[in-house]
Amino acid sequence: MTAQSVMVDGAAEHDSVVPARWTSTAAIVLDMTKWLADRGSAPAEEVLFHVLDLSPDRPKLEELEDAVNGLVSTDLLSASTGGFELTSDGKELLQRVRRVQGASKRLARLQGELATVRRAETVTSWRFGGPAWSSLIRRHIAETRHRIGARKTIVDGLIIAIERLDEINAAVRSAPDRSAALALLTRAPFPFTEMQAHHVLDMTVSRQTAESRTALADESTRLAAEMESLDDRVTPVRPLKHA
Repeated sequence: MTAQSVMVDGAAEHDSVVPARWTSTAAIVLDMTKWLADRGSAPAEEVLFHVLDLSPDRPKLEELEDAVNGLVSTDLLSASTGGFELTSDGKELLQRVRRVQGASKRLARLQGELATVRRAETVTSWRFGGPAWSSLIRRHIAETRHRIGARKTIVDGLIIAIERLDEINAAVRSAPDRSAALALLTRAPFPFTEMQAHHVLDMTVSRQTAESRTALADESTRLAAEMESLDDRVTPVRPLKHA
């Protein structure tokens, strides 16, 4: 089966595209398959992990499976239990966005190109499986929690540093070099971790403005809320009959 462009008045139309049932999830699956492919095949678990990370829609398992099956039925992707591989049509479609820079611009352009392809009726039944999905969700939450926590630690360290700037400046001025200054900031009376101390030493003068202090406080609050909401991303999986 060959992917067909949607035709308008007998010609392929790219600016005025007939709406299709493709989602951003399908576009990300294609892109991640390209970037994660090793000798032609990309591990399914790694592709889906990155889809979770990059998708603005937080897709559920059924949505991911539907996207994969749509790509397979339209001959843009081949899928096995363990991995995905781009077909010649899939590679050709991705070639059209190869020069687009920036994640959001690339995704938008890729969705536009995908919309010119008429999605075939789904005739394949690729399944990732409920238990594997639950494991992937837990892994994604753990890594996201670590990433958010690391950033919040840095932000909170900068907030403390602004409040104790005179003490910090005195300590840094007494140090002969950066390593010595780092050592001073990671022991009493300072509460900084080594990672925080590095960012404190790199802090610019503009961080002292009221606007910057407010921005840091807002970011810390937002990150705390994101941490608390992570567990809400665990959604029930369907029965094991699809596993």
